[in-house]
Amino acid sequence: MITKLRLATQITIFLAIIVVTYLNHYENQKVKYGWQHVIGESVILTGIDKVAGKWENRSEVMKYVQGDVWAAQIGGVKIVDPLAFLGNLARTKKVYGLLFFAALIPIVLTLLLGKVFCSWICPMGLLFEMNDKLRGFLIKRGVPLFQWAIPYWIKYVILAGGLISGVLLGAHFFFVIYPPKLVSGEIYFWVTRASFSAGMLFIFAYLAVELIFAPRIWCRSFCPGGAVYTLLSRFRLIRIKNDLKNCTNCGICDKLCPYGLMPSKSHLSPECDHCSICISKCPVQTLSFIAGQDRGVAVNNKTKNNKKKLQTLRLIIGFFISLTVLFLGTNVDAHHIRGLPHYGYADNYPQTPTYEEIRSVGDWEINYSYIRIFETKVCDLAVYIKNTKTGKPYQGSVSFHVFAQWEKPEDTHAFDTLLDPTNTFRVQWVYEDDGYYFVRIKFVVDNEEIVEEFKMQMGEVGFNFLWLILPGSVLLILVLLVVFKRRVSK
Repeated sequence: MITKLRLATQITIFLAIIVVTYLNHYENQKVKYGWQHVIGESVILTGIDKVAGKWENRSEVMKYVQGDVWAAQIGGVKIVDPLAFLGNLARTKKVYGLLFFAALIPIVLTLLLGKVFCSWICPMGLLFEMNDKLRGFLIKRGVPLFQWAIPYWIKYVILAGGLISGVLLGAHFFFVIYPPKLVSGEIYFWVTRASFSAGMLFIFAYLAVELIFAPRIWCRSFCPGGAVYTLLSRFRLIRIKNDLKNCTNCGICDKLCPYGLMPSKSHLSPECDHCSICISKCPVQTLSFIAGQDRGVAVNNKTKNNKKKLQTLRLIIGFFISLTVLFLGTNVDAHHIRGLPHYGYADNYPQTPTYEEIRSVGDWEINYSYIRIFETKVCDLAVYIKNTKTGKPYQGSVSFHVFAQWEKPEDTHAFDTLLDPTNTFRVQWVYEDDGYYFVRIKFVVDNEEIVEEFKMQMGEVGFNFLWLILPGSVLLILVLLVVFKRRVSK
């Protein structure tokens, strides 16, 4: 019963991400950009428009739930993955109150219930379980697949490497490799562009590695988010316990545990994600959830016996992944430089990838953001200006002056804009060549002209080594695993 409930929850959340993305995208086109032809070209968006297009409270309904499992808002409640908070903390070296309190919700949930995000909520978890079914089918058909016990601690190396890259390089690395973010991002790409991004390569790579080498390799040994949830789960209130007096020691639960743990020994380690497979498959029903402290047994006997043989593999893979993490942190798309969440703009559209920067000039706060529209060279430049004392938005006009790094400002054109219904000054601008650009913003307060200049990166500036390192890293790890497998077999 618990397993079926968990599966229903996983499917519901996966479908909810798709539905919310469509509703957010519809409202984005309907109100923010006003591109009716985009709505008309989509059967689903057209259907939504026919049903909800004339609702008086349409905007409130469409925006009631926004975002995904990485950063979301339900009503007035904001929720952020703890990994997003840590990544932003490392990059900015500041604690944003909004982000901190948004991360508290999953943190408290984990402290109470354990790693339920991994087994009940994570959209990639559902794909991994479907992948496990395929793996089991292939094994039954005689396909020789590996069964590896990779060290659990590698995920802490990846977590540390990502945080170090944030501190030293100012880059938010985690959403490049974090499966929940990748799946949500690919759903967003498909809904908004009818295509997929490079993130799909990661998803297929994760599934392929788990299919060939072992189930839950990523979750057990490589996931930085899993590392965070495991650390928090050490203090969880709810855990699984076995009634040793009535247990028959059949070992079924130990064999079925996706994490290679030993439910039969009663005290499970914080690695346990409370998937409840052991509970549902126990023939004598001696396993159950209870409230109490955790003492923990981390891995099964097979992993312990291979401890010495894994030492070399640990050093090689751990060092290589750390080096890769640090290097990849420097290659992040321009519109993700600021990390998540993107304040102001993200209050309405938290999953829209934008570059955003906030500055204070006297009593005025200037919130500047830009985003490339789909894969075109059209950019939406937006400025929100408010008085920090009164909280009211600036009501005058704002001038946008955009010029390339290689151009003289006086040789380019300035755009004057007025406040739109969302209290934002916005202009659409088309750039010709990839490179660095500057936007100079001017507005007048009490006969005094205020001028602020912001730097933008459009397209690729130089070769992006991300495309070489990621496939190379996956290939090298696969080669190392194969070599190690052969040595052990000898």
